Amino acid sequence: MPNSESTAPSAPSSSRTTKSTAPKKRFAHPSSWLMLAVLWLVYSMNANTTNIIFPTSGLIAGDFKLSPTQLGLLIAVLMCARGLVAPLLSTWADRGGQGWARKYRQVVVAAVYLGLCLLTGLNWLTGTLAVFLVLSVIRYCANGLGETIEVTAVSEWWPRNRRGFAQGAHHTGFPWGSFLGSQVIALILAATNNNWRATYLFFPLLAIPFLLLYWFTSTKTRYAKVVTYTKQRGEEMALDEQAGHTKAQRGAFARALRNPNVHLAGVASGVQIAMYWGVSTWIPLYLVNISHYTAAAAAAAGFLFTLTGGLGQIVWGGISDRFGRKRVMLFCCVWLAIAVELLRFTTDSPFALVFFQLIFGVCSNAVYPVLYAWGSDSSERGAVGISNSIQVFYQGLGALMPLGIGALIAAGGGYTSASGYGSSLHLMAAAEVVCLVIVTLFMRESTGPRRGKDFGLVPLEKCNIHI
Repeated sequence: MPNSESTAPSAPSSSRTTKSTAPKKRFAHPSSWLMLAVLWLVYSMNANTTNIIFPTSGLIAGDFKLSPTQLGLLIAVLMCARGLVAPLLSTWADRGGQGWARKYRQVVVAAVYLGLCLLTGLNWLTGTLAVFLVLSVIRYCANGLGETIEVTAVSEWWPRNRRGFAQGAHHTGFPWGSFLGSQVIALILAATNNNWRATYLFFPLLAIPFLLLYWFTSTKTRYAKVVTYTKQRGEEMALDEQAGHTKAQRGAFARALRNPNVHLAGVASGVQIAMYWGVSTWIPLYLVNISHYTAAAAAAAGFLFTLTGGLGQIVWGGISDRFGRKRVMLFCCVWLAIAVELLRFTTDSPFALVFFQLIFGVCSNAVYPVLYAWGSDSSERGAVGISNSIQVFYQGLGALMPLGIGALIAAGGGYTSASGYGSSLHLMAAAEVVCLVIVTLFMRESTGPRRGKDFGLVPLEKCNIHI
């Protein structure tokens, strides 16, 4: 950055030297882009083994003879399990290494959730609901811990001032990876006469080359080059060349819980995922039971919102870097409160099915990288993993939404009655209003021109923001 010293001919500043040697045309070091792509592939497998329950839920309910309330409870239990382990084991994950060294714990956790997914696909093993539930609960615990590590890893491979974009682009592995996965699931169901277990056998095998690629590309040498390049540009990394030694100070977890930007980013993330899991539960059931789609057709057409969902993550994540996290979140909350109500019109025509899902998708996934980046902005150095684990924990609590939707569908007359589906949309829209209040009153802007100048009921110091 230019300063008064840089104009003095007798004392050329170091920042001037940096400007002359640092490439200006690159948005980030090539290795940052490479690791973003590799971590995207790993995360997409996590997303698919998480979301696989939604397009197969109708078949699972029929196989185990579950009522709408029981199906909602099953999904809620599994999604809640996603948030149980992450806060407890976030310190364990950090101790395994940070930056390039995240791979040592990340690959182990990925192997757990992929292996359990594979076992769930074995017909002789999951013939009873009890066995299916036990395997699935453990798997979803590993899925949640895996997301914590994966999201943190990508933030450590990119400059701090570009983490909104990086985490937004990385997080497209959830909507776009899930969309691609839903098309594969549709093909498998059509080819196997609706054998839902066959879908559980496919994704773990597909993930093996992705994990191997991650293992061999995430190296100390590559990470050091990224750090050196970033410093030459006058930017800051979350860690330095000695990644793996930047440890959170004692008591960091308790301080994170007292930090409104960190803690309430988790609460807001939980409210948002409640809406997201709710829609993911709602659409396949609505298409099969109200619009009379086949299970395969519902799997193919029920997740079109993920197309614009991925674009929204990149666009809004990047916008939040420049204009602020809070502005983006407020816009997304209002948009989603309206868009979720419009989903009732998806059965009017094939055009409406596509159009209203795409409208919903504009912000459906954008909120998560913004919230991850917001919590990271306000975290202590070396404690970003703690912040992310808090978000995953509240995302687990947000998974209670499918239980509410199942109860509303049952109260409205069961699977084939439209009444309960309409009430479910009202419930999800209300969740967005709750998130709007939390963000407006109790969180402070951490980046952009309004940093520290926004309205809020909490002081900046409590949010680790210093002007």
